[in-house]
Amino acid sequence: MTDPAVLWAACLADPTDDTARLVLADLLRESDDPDQQARGRFLWAGVTAARWSRDSDVIDDPLYYSAQRELAAVATAGHPAHWLGFLGVGPDPLTRTDWVWDATHDRVTVRIGDTTGTYARGMLAEVAVTLEQWLVMARPALAGWPVERVTVTDAPGLTFGVERIGREWRLEARLKLGGRRVPMSGASVLPFGMSVSPVLADGPAEWWVEERFGDRATLVEGVVAASRVLVADLRQIAGDRWPSPPRKRHTPPR
Repeated sequence: MTDPAVLWAACLADPTDDTARLVLADLLRESDDPDQQARGRFLWAGVTAARWSRDSDVIDDPLYYSAQRELAAVATAGHPAHWLGFLGVGPDPLTRTDWVWDATHDRVTVRIGDTTGTYARGMLAEVAVTLEQWLVMARPALAGWPVERVTVTDAPGLTFGVERIGREWRLEARLKLGGRRVPMSGASVLPFGMSVSPVLADGPAEWWVEERFGDRATLVEGVVAASRVLVADLRQIAGDRWPSPPRKRHTPPR
């Protein structure tokens, strides 16, 4: 019998290969371990649901709805939340009140506190975390999942992207900012387009930097150090335009 770890590694090596995912799903569903069974069911359902376009007005194939029911069953049981929790997200252990989930097509999004993880085609593909959280979870996240996009929640506009290019892997950090107007009187920064005079105007801006790795193992080993360097480079480029953390909204008690 094929080793599930070998098939999982194949899925990480080529995140676009749905055949490898389906073979792995079949193998995991035959496991005696409930968590492995759940991974297999979720993986099969995610790949199957993704066969239909998200833009389809009408889907009349019963297989699609079987996949949707399987995604919902596994998500409701809390498995995707706990898989995200294994990366160091949320309290340990997680309880049912610590997480919520929703789904659109093949994408299942889990929220634990201020952190979100999105599964696409049955595997974790995106996370939204603080920069500090990313530096803690980056290695186990990339070692275990084909994460492609990271949104940094405490630096609005900052994202990381992970992409295979030929035999290499690219880690990209990108900062995308809207325009702003800075009153010359020294008042606070205003959104671009507000009429205040006299002002200095900065238009929208976008910068990106990257580092490449010879293989995925090297990427996993070096992702934390590379993330720090790329952020430092963007900070230097952005200067005083580096984004501040968003203000937290406080809901008054009723």
